[in-house]
Amino acid sequence: MDSKFTITAKSRPVYDDWGNADHWSANDWIKWHKELVTEFGKKQANKTWVAAYLDPTAPSFGAARAGWLLTSSLFIDYTKQNGLHESINTGVNGFVSDVGNKAVDAAQGAVDTAGNVAGNALSGLSNTSKLLKYGLPIMVIVLVAVGIAYAKNSLTA
Repeated sequence: MDSKFTITAKSRPVYDDWGNADHWSANDWIKWHKELVTEFGKKQANKTWVAAYLDPTAPSFGAARAGWLLTSSLFIDYTKQNGLHESINTGVNGFVSDVGNKAVDAAQGAVDTAGNVAGNALSGLSNTSKLLKYGLPIMVIVLVAVGIAYAKNSLTA
């Protein structure tokens, strides 16, 4: 997937903001990290990248960033392979990621057993129970967290 941005080690991230369609994608953040590693070495690259990714002063709601921690296996795998995942999986990002991963795991369990419902009724009930036990509360928590972040962003705007 091509980016509409030219990304080098000297680039500055373009953050996701309400109504801003022109922000870095997960692939752009990965590209920037690779450029930083080439230019400065992995240790300094990781420090620079994590600081920018978690920058509390960035003009960003961070919706895309939180979403990548939940949905982009490419992004998740890359951050894990390059020693970034634990550093960015903190605070609200970590909370959302952890909650989301539990919901995804429960949903995947339910989907995996859906094809075998006739032969595995008890397993299907167990996974549906997990989905209801974790999925519904998790979605409520995520919605509350998003609402709080939006309200906070609105108050500071």
